[in-house]
Amino acid sequence: MTRDELYKEIDLRKEELIDDKKKEAYNYIANFMEDNNLDSILDILDIDIWEYIKCRLYVLTEDEDINEISQSIDSCKDIFESLRFTAIRPIIDMIHNFYKAGKIDDVIGLFKSNSFMEEIKYLNSLTSVKETSAIKLSVLKKSMGMNDYDFVPFLEAVKKYGDNFLKEIDFYRIYRDIMNSLRNKAIAIHTNTTNQRRIEELKIKALTEILEVDYNVQEIVDAFASVKKYKEEYERVDRNNQRELSGLEQVKNTLEANKDKKQIVTYRDIIRGIKSPKIKYLILSYIKEHNENYYKELQDELNKLRQDSKVSIQAL
Repeated sequence: MTRDELYKEIDLRKEELIDDKKKEAYNYIANFMEDNNLDSILDILDIDIWEYIKCRLYVLTEDEDINEISQSIDSCKDIFESLRFTAIRPIIDMIHNFYKAGKIDDVIGLFKSNSFMEEIKYLNSLTSVKETSAIKLSVLKKSMGMNDYDFVPFLEAVKKYGDNFLKEIDFYRIYRDIMNSLRNKAIAIHTNTTNQRRIEELKIKALTEILEVDYNVQEIVDAFASVKKYKEEYERVDRNNQRELSGLEQVKNTLEANKDKKQIVTYRDIIRGIKSPKIKYLILSYIKEHNENYYKELQDELNKLRQDSKVSIQAL
């Protein structure tokens, strides 16, 4: 292996270690966590729920592009914020049924259609789901004014991200329900006391009761923790990658400094810090080939000396 061939392999390894899209996603999540504390379940009071959902969906799907996830969430944010709370779960359930039945493209066709009769015809043709559910979806679309929004990007996001996307939209529904319940209790709290410190204490107590009585608190806590865990794991891996990148650069510098020497003897120092077994093997192979010329010279010198009978006798 030539030195240039080895350098080419080292550069390819460096490209593997430098993942710009993952770095961009990490920065997105890190910025979110700077402004949104996720140390306690009570922090749900203050987080930006849609930004949180973007981070959660990235962690769940490991999609390469956080910007695409952000656009997918933004495409349906206005729709779900404008819907009546009681309408959100039926929509999620029905879209889930179509997705499981492999008919999401048909539903996308439905929402691209402008003809109500054409929509009914579309829905009636979907034999793998109940006709009643199909008609309900069409009526739901009309009754909630969903023609005022572009529903297709949401459906295309469901097609791309599947159940994970629907679960995160349902998390918005849960969040909204929690906040509605807390708001109702807050009205009662403000009615009964004017002490600000006492109001905050009662709000925390009310939220805790809502979570413990009405929701699976542990599931929500775990969901919070997954974003923080991803950030910490990325930072750990990135530290190792940075060390290896530094090591790879040092390899090139050392080999350049030793290229005119007959023998390279610091091979242990050269491969120290290199994690890739392949790159280690290639480096050692290059050093072995480089040193072979020196060993050949030694062997040639030995052969000459053997041919001198006097030297051979003295040696014996």
